[in-house]
Amino acid sequence: MKSDLDTLMQSRNLDAILVTGNADHNPPMYYLTGGGHISAATLIKKRGGETVLYCNAMERDEAAKTGLKIIPIAIIGMRNSYKKLMATHL
Repeated sequence: MKSDLDTLMQSRNLDAILVTGNADHNPPMYYLTGGGHISAATLIKKRGGETVLYCNAMERDEAAKTGLKIIPIAIIGMRNSYKKLMATHL
C-alpha cells in the first residue's frame, strides 16, 4: 500500500524514489499516480516527505487529479531540470 512506502523505504535504506515516464505502460508511475493521461513526467517520493510530480505544463490539470503536489516542469526550465530536481529533493 502507498501508506507503507516510508516504512518500506526505511527498511531498504532508500532516501528517495525516482520514477520517470508516462503513466501508461509504466507500472510504478501508474501505481503512484493512479493512472491518467500523464506523459513525460518525473515523480519524486522522498522518505518522510511528500510525493512531488513534475509534469508538462499542458498536463497540469490531468496531473492535479492525482492529488499529488504538482510542479509544471517549465517553472524550473528544461535545460537544467534534472540537476535542479535532484538538488531540491535529494
